[in-house]
Amino acid sequence: MGDRHGRTRRLGSLTPKSRVSKEMKLRLRVIFLDDSERTFEVEQKVLGGDFFNKVCGHLKLLEKEYFGLEFRHHSGSYVWLELLKPLAKQIKYTSDLFFRFIVKFFPPDPGQLKRSLTRYLFALQIKQDLSNGSLTCHDNSAALLVSHILQCE
Repeated sequence: MGDRHGRTRRLGSLTPKSRVSKEMKLRLRVIFLDDSERTFEVEQKVLGGDFFNKVCGHLKLLEKEYFGLEFRHHSGSYVWLELLKPLAKQIKYTSDLFFRFIVKFFPPDPGQLKRSLTRYLFALQIKQDLSNGSLTCHDNSAALLVSHILQCE
């Protein structure tokens, strides 16, 4: 009889914990191209795409297809957030976890970009890539890119 109560108590103590974890919200930090940061609160079971849409909604960004969220995987490498997978299956939630909102695809013709916000975000990405050395080019091309960036700002 004591055994039975012990098991019941143990099972009973598991139930509230599992309810709490299902209702737990994640606080996820996003760093934007202008180096600003914002923390978003989302459900643990939210899909990557829903989180991405929430981030784009904050920016009032309509041309979302060129952008993505990148984060450091627990293996140490940077990976893109997969839009069709739940967040919980992609991330290991820690206090130092953050996402970077960056350009994922460059269009072959920049004239395809309809919104000034999208063009501005592309300019910020190019500026960042030039300054950190991840985009290398000849001096003439760099000068042309810098002039475009200055016009955009």
